[in-house]
Amino acid sequence: MREDWRVVPLAKVCSLFTDGDWIETKDQSPNGIRLIQTGNVGLGEFKDRRRKARFISEATFKRLNCQEVKAGDCLVSRLPDPVGRSCIVPESEDKMITAVDCTIMRFDEDSLIPEFFNYFSQSVEYLNEVETYCTGATRKRISRKNLGKVQIPLPTLSEQKRIVAILDEAFAGIATVVANAGKNLASARELFDSNLNAAFIRLCETCQIKALSQVASVKGGKRVPKGYRLRTAPTDYPYITVSAFTDEGGIDPDGVKYIDEDVYKQIRRYTINSADVYISIAGTIGKTGIVPDELDGANLTENACKLVLEPDILSRFVYFFTKTASFSDQALKNTRVAAQPKLALERLKTIELPVPAIEFQEQLVTKLDDLLSEVRRFESVQHQKLNALDELKQSILTKAFSGELTARPHQEIETALA
Repeated sequence: MREDWRVVPLAKVCSLFTDGDWIETKDQSPNGIRLIQTGNVGLGEFKDRRRKARFISEATFKRLNCQEVKAGDCLVSRLPDPVGRSCIVPESEDKMITAVDCTIMRFDEDSLIPEFFNYFSQSVEYLNEVETYCTGATRKRISRKNLGKVQIPLPTLSEQKRIVAILDEAFAGIATVVANAGKNLASARELFDSNLNAAFIRLCETCQIKALSQVASVKGGKRVPKGYRLRTAPTDYPYITVSAFTDEGGIDPDGVKYIDEDVYKQIRRYTINSADVYISIAGTIGKTGIVPDELDGANLTENACKLVLEPDILSRFVYFFTKTASFSDQALKNTRVAAQPKLALERLKTIELPVPAIEFQEQLVTKLDDLLSEVRRFESVQHQKLNALDELKQSILTKAFSGELTARPHQEIETALA
């Protein structure tokens, strides 16, 4: 920290430092004065979410003696995630108030500019100090009184403006790179999906079409006895729920639950093997994959089923089919929605797929696995770049708020992307 910078409690640089208003559902109206909630407060950004906007009437505003929020105010969420995140209220045609779990900060014009604090609120140093003041075991929060104790660096106004100008330029450049990386990731996945769907469309033109019931036995999982709570501590009897299914067609080890021996004896017939294909059939429909060898024989939730395939059908071939638009469309058509979506086993059995000879299945699986490996390698590189940019942002912020940011960090950005 530079010697000519002061360090002051946050509340000391505010002309207004107060919480929002307690607004109950009964107080709300279809339109009128907009209620800004914690969900609108992003990490350094205002999230408009206009379609979810809530309002109160002018009469309610006066009756509850609400505090109006104005453009240029900073809002701090005292709830996760993370606690203490901040945004600047943008210009709006709406008259606005905010919820009680947000703190409104209007800074002394001669002491602090909102943009300087907004960047500081994204730094690890700030968030770590906020963490020390948080309370709550299950859901952390910070009181307004403790938020006001958080120390902030306070250079001169001209220095604040200089730092903000550098950060604006640097973060805009980083945002562009992040957006491009996101587009690259989407394009890579679209490339794989395009090849996958095209391959099965070609098979439909040349191969026999069969129902799932003709190539596999479709068997449901089993729920644990009523009132029994699944264990998180490992036992000899793993139990796989839909929440453990991954988007990549595997099982998240951290999501696996466990049961005791006496419960296992009651549901021992409802297991899944590593040669089977799982499909979620309730709630989340059509999440599919194959369990790893180490979970061979695990019990399977009643919200999923397994396909026990015929000897001439490869599980990896069927898995790839379940990732096609054809499978998704058929599954959706056969899903019934009541309290929660459900794909009945008898309806699942009617879903049709092309079935080539096993040697052609092997060839297609090899081709798709190779392409998928290339896509995942590319995705890994893109994610590494995104992680490097996150680290760079924190490095730049640390320099900015210790007084070490003397020039625009073009070189650091180029290095992070190398």
